[in-house]
Amino acid sequence: MKPVNEVVACVVDHGMFIPWAEMLSRGFKKVYYHSPWESAFPKIGECTIGDGFECIERCEDPLDLVDECDLFIFPDIGFCGLQAHLKKLGKPVWGSGYGDGLEIYRENFMKILKEVGLSVPGYTVIRGLTKLKEFLKDKEDKYLKVSKYRGSFETYHYKSWREDELEFDKWSSKFGPTKEEISFVVVDPIETEIEDGYDGYCVDGKFPEKAMHGLECKDKGYICSIQDFDDLPDQVKDVNTAFSEKMKELGYRNNFSTEIRITEDDFFFIDPTCRLGSPPSQSFSEMISNWCEIVWGGAHGDLVEMEVEWEFGVQSVLKAKGDSCGWRIADIPKEIRQWVKCGNCCEIDGRLCFPPDEDMEDVIGWVVGVGDTVEEAIEHLKETCSKLPDGVHSDVQSLVKLIQEMEEAKKMGIVISDDIPDPEIVLEK
Repeated sequence: MKPVNEVVACVVDHGMFIPWAEMLSRGFKKVYYHSPWESAFPKIGECTIGDGFECIERCEDPLDLVDECDLFIFPDIGFCGLQAHLKKLGKPVWGSGYGDGLEIYRENFMKILKEVGLSVPGYTVIRGLTKLKEFLKDKEDKYLKVSKYRGSFETYHYKSWREDELEFDKWSSKFGPTKEEISFVVVDPIETEIEDGYDGYCVDGKFPEKAMHGLECKDKGYICSIQDFDDLPDQVKDVNTAFSEKMKELGYRNNFSTEIRITEDDFFFIDPTCRLGSPPSQSFSEMISNWCEIVWGGAHGDLVEMEVEWEFGVQSVLKAKGDSCGWRIADIPKEIRQWVKCGNCCEIDGRLCFPPDEDMEDVIGWVVGVGDTVEEAIEHLKETCSKLPDGVHSDVQSLVKLIQEMEEAKKMGIVISDDIPDPEIVLEK
């Protein structure tokens, strides 16, 4: 194989993982970047995602680069047909391939859980919104999921008919004439306060000796550490072991994360993330120093172990003022640019420019801090946030709750760090 500094790579993505492509450009000879834009009437926002960055070059069609590129990288789900085609052409590919179906197709995932010998939560498949109404009217506390159409329907916690009746009117309007064609997976609740999981990568069913272990405050903040895989809770390790053969069968070579609910006498693998997670990819990209070697080797079927640069990472969500129906601009100083992770944008005159996106509201990315201790990582994050320009801000106060949760998690056997700082350090100037 070529040395990594001679490798020309192409990252194919839906827009979220531009920072990952930027990070890889530090080690590869050249990195191209592609996100889908094809339409009879292309829109400028879609056609410019990933454009204008100094360290990566946007391309219109990855197949145009087959002769030039040594490696194709797919950090997100989707593109499984393109990945298969590139492999047939003899090109090394880092991606989930058809393994992305574990995340996309909910009902099939339940069947695979049983197939690999893991416990399956109680669930019922209901086809059509009318039948779903009938099924739920006399029930309480269920979780509703759909396959494939996650952009139209995220997991929904149904509490009772009295509280959620009006949601069905909204869904009827949203789905229109397709509302009776959709299959809903209705999942029983799992009574526990303990949720844990794995963050790392998988190469043909093999997992590295180290893993990321973290706690998230949903859409606000994240604290994590790099740990020996053997030190993770048994339930987390058991899930990876159970899925090892399935991942090998799928030819899975990509990042991989799990969400596991742990009860007193059992555990349930509730959600796989068959791609980079967001978080923790923003922290992960800086805490590990040899991602180019990991990806290049993994695309050839070789498991390369992590080289840890920083043991601890934290991140807080980044927001920018402006109307989600219009363009937004963030002029991030160069001295902190490495630690500000934004996707779905282009760069013009050194400024990050975000096309209109109603789904993102005011969120534009994440700010990352790293260190040899949790406290050092938080101080790094605070220092970076202090240098953000007017109109752009990151609420580091969410880390107060996460530090408090670290104490509670430790009592339950989920250890992010033995040395837990005082939450007050987050608020100190």
